[in-house]
Amino acid sequence: MAFINKSINNKIGYHIFYTTYSDDFHVQVLLIDNTNPCNATYRIIDQHGETNSHGKLSDIEEGFKDQSSWTYVNFYLNSNKQTLTKTVSSIWKIQRK
Repeated sequence: MAFINKSINNKIGYHIFYTTYSDDFHVQVLLIDNTNPCNATYRIIDQHGETNSHGKLSDIEEGFKDQSSWTYVNFYLNSNKQTLTKTVSSIWKIQRK
């Protein structure tokens, strides 16, 4: 959350991030709507469309947890790996509009 807050830095607008989960097994886009900083929100979107992970920016850690839990299971079943080094592997800021 600290990286996201630092990247937004109270800049009004939409902030777009590219995220990877489960050792880069799954990728998603994180959209933060900071057009109203007092009520900033987030949405996580993957290749299937919008996910159930969205809401107040202050609750984003719950959204990351929801996304990483199912991707972890899918990763484990499909890769024959026994462990993961990281759950949320990477996050990069792409753009602010």
